Amino acid sequence: REGRFRPRVGQDSRRRRPRRRFGEGLVTGLSREQPVEGGVAAAMYADSHRDRVSGLILLGSYPAGSNDLSDADLDVLSMYAEFDGLTLLSDIEESRALLPDDAIFEMITGGNHAGFGLYGDQAGDGTAEISALAQQTWMILRTLAFLEQSGSSSD
Repeated sequence: REGRFRPRVGQDSRRRRPRRRFGEGLVTGLSREQPVEGGVAAAMYADSHRDRVSGLILLGSYPAGSNDLSDADLDVLSMYAEFDGLTLLSDIEESRALLPDDAIFEMITGGNHAGFGLYGDQAGDGTAEISALAQQTWMILRTLAFLEQSGSSSD
């Protein structure tokens, strides 16, 4: 495939702030184990360090209810998988209220929870219709596009 990858940005990707550089102010988290692992920990850190964090990437995860980031000046990308049996679509939908209005939510069509980390099958997870490598590649390309869109990589 020729040319530069340009993933389709969903309708939730409205921009309300000018582009900025993340520098060291970007945090990301995988999975949603509580009380303080993965995406839950990343969202907690972003919430308690609003003066230092300007971006948050959630992978198959969402903030805990105690971390309301809806009024935060924060660029957010939330990637979730179509067949994730551990982080359910209903969990992602409920988390929208805890994130800024312009947070970007992107579903990985055909992916599952295990594909986020390449760690094999997990009890309760759905069956992926794409390879783990395909899911990882999609996540990397979408993350790079998000960073570029948010102004972190160049100006």
